[in-house]
Amino acid sequence: MAVAGAAEGPQLTALFAVRHREAPDRLRGQIFTTGASLKITGFAIGAGLGGPVATWSLSGSLLVAAGCEVLAALSFVLLTVLPVRHSDAPSSHASRARVQP
Repeated sequence: MAVAGAAEGPQLTALFAVRHREAPDRLRGQIFTTGASLKITGFAIGAGLGGPVATWSLSGSLLVAAGCEVLAALSFVLLTVLPVRHSDAPSSHASRARVQP
């Protein structure tokens, strides 16, 4: 727990640095607020679902937690590592431009 807690500080600092660097000045406050809201919502949902699962079975709750980690890792791989394939089909705008009325 101490190692995970100690890692939270640098992760949070890096998150804020990236948000500050990438967000346009006029939207920065909204982006920070929305990010914090989503994080708190995720914690609340996790706590709300985790309570009943923990009362059901400690082993079951550990398996559910491990499954969530596996889903997160798979999502990361699908969204960042695998290449995005674009269709070779022309866009609807381009196909309309070729049609003569």
